[in-house]
Amino acid sequence: MSSTVIPAEARIVRLFDQISRSLPDRLWLNDLKQTGDDVQMDGKTSSLTALADLVANLENTGYFTRPVEILGSEE
Repeated sequence: MSSTVIPAEARIVRLFDQISRSLPDRLWLNDLKQTGDDVQMDGKTSSLTALADLVANLENTGYFTRPVEILGSEE
């Protein structure tokens, strides 16, 4: 059985694709950082519903192996 190794460039493109497809209306990103398997996003929204939708959308992609966590929120 052989395993396929996905090049780093392809993984980054897929990551950006999954995130961009998951962004709901009324939410935009200011910063995106990837360190190893961790991804940190900073952004703004005019609706807490949009934030909840983003978390649900990201988890539903099946791309992320760990649960999506909100580390902070400000009004």
